[in-house]
Amino acid sequence: MLTVQEAAMLAGLVKAPSRYAPTKNIKTAQGRAGVVLTTMNIAGYLTKSEVESYSSSPAELYKNPTGNSVRYFTDWIMTQLEGKVTRGLEAIIIYTSLDLGTQKIAEKAIRDHLSSVAIEANIGEASLVSIALDGSIKAMVGGRDYTKSQFNRVTQAKRQSGSSFKAFVYLAGLENGLKPTSVYKDEIIDIDGWSPQNFSGKFSGNMSIREALERSINTIAVKISEEIGREKVIKVAQKLGVQSTIHSQPSLALGTSLVSPMEMVASYGSIANGGIKVTPYGILEIRSFRGDLVYRQTPPRNKIVVDHKKIKQLVGMMEGVVKVGSARSAKIDRPAAGKSGTSQNYKDAWFIGFTSELVTAVWLGNDNGTPMLNVTGGGMPSRIWATFMKSAHKNIPARELLADYNDRVED
Repeated sequence: MLTVQEAAMLAGLVKAPSRYAPTKNIKTAQGRAGVVLTTMNIAGYLTKSEVESYSSSPAELYKNPTGNSVRYFTDWIMTQLEGKVTRGLEAIIIYTSLDLGTQKIAEKAIRDHLSSVAIEANIGEASLVSIALDGSIKAMVGGRDYTKSQFNRVTQAKRQSGSSFKAFVYLAGLENGLKPTSVYKDEIIDIDGWSPQNFSGKFSGNMSIREALERSINTIAVKISEEIGREKVIKVAQKLGVQSTIHSQPSLALGTSLVSPMEMVASYGSIANGGIKVTPYGILEIRSFRGDLVYRQTPPRNKIVVDHKKIKQLVGMMEGVVKVGSARSAKIDRPAAGKSGTSQNYKDAWFIGFTSELVTAVWLGNDNGTPMLNVTGGGMPSRIWATFMKSAHKNIPARELLADYNDRVED
């Protein structure tokens, strides 16, 4: 039940919701609530002494570090109502896919890992989004503190994805005749005066593309992209779920175009789903306050966008990234696959991976693009991912990747 002070603060929002939002400026919100209380006195609903009493102890913003992050999801849900709800409907009840237990695990994983290193590593912000293989969102953390910033870094931020984009490059290569055992040479290359370097600063000679992905070798990813054609790489990324513009330039193989974590988790979801398109959603059902059905999420269409055999090859390669490759920090107690990503000068660090149950993307960085201090996708993001996924899968039996593919196709 609301207190009089809280009710006055909510009433004060009507005139200018953004200006008087307590999450934006608590003092301004309290001042507006005071005006509401005074108006209630004038209208005869409160005595002067009651106004003075309530004004001396104004409503405060509830400080709950484990509950703030859910607001990123609820804010996003409000943007999804267009076309689902008729304007003028008095009151509605929205049922969503968010799992509060999984949400709390996500918040805790970020908080626990960053509490002691964020300042020294110059990690200003973080985001995490986790979806089931049907696209239903189970957890969404759009930033480290909703009360300080309501900008949702899962849905609104667009950042360079770094080497996590290589999954699309290698899938395009597999679609165009390559095999995991195909051999390329890691060496100095020059494309119109541009020469990509590996993270190690060294070149390792001949290796299979499986090993190249496991070790996140830049030169080979660029070679494949240039050999098969950049447009084919772009087409694969778009088929899987990337909607942002991908610029056709030599560095596209290294994830230099800007994408959102939501796009990346959707795209990796399509991989985890065996090549069946995944579109994230959060609204399950909407009913009127009287209980009448207004909207219900229809079961997703099992649209195959990539050949399952090629996806199976890619998933096997991506398992190696976690088992023996650049993201061993993401290894958990069950089959898992994924890819880390680090943009130039440590401005962005990602890990995106999946099991047979969940697909999760973790991003770290700074809103203003300030570099972090030696933070790579295979480091902190992978560890956050592993911590979250271990807890999120508690009491769920381990299964092989792509376990449900045949069932989904038959549906």
